[in-house]
Amino acid sequence: MKTRLEKLENNVQIIQTDLAVVKTDLAVVKTDLAVVKTDLAVVISDLAVVKTSYATKDDISALKDDICAIKVDISALKDDSCAIKVDISDAKTRIILWVVSAVFLAQLLPPFIRTLTP
Repeated sequence: MKTRLEKLENNVQIIQTDLAVVKTDLAVVKTDLAVVKTDLAVVISDLAVVKTSYATKDDISALKDDICAIKVDISALKDDSCAIKVDISDAKTRIILWVVSAVFLAQLLPPFIRTLTP
């Protein structure tokens, strides 16, 4: 009978130590659960901010329209720059023609005047 009683006492001690371990583990789980609740509250608040402040489908559609308008404006600017290049080329040609004419006249005018004067 004594051995049976000793076995029961031994088993009770093992159960008590196991219960102590379970209690400490449960305390850790409670702490971790509190951290998870806090983190979840932060995630929920961040999600609310995302829902209220980030782009919606209407915003994206408006941006697409704006981009199309900008593309049209850029195309018009390209056309204008081509016209400006043509104007600059014409101006260069006129300046070169004027300089060549001025030099030509500067070379021919004095002898021509000498021939006309007696």
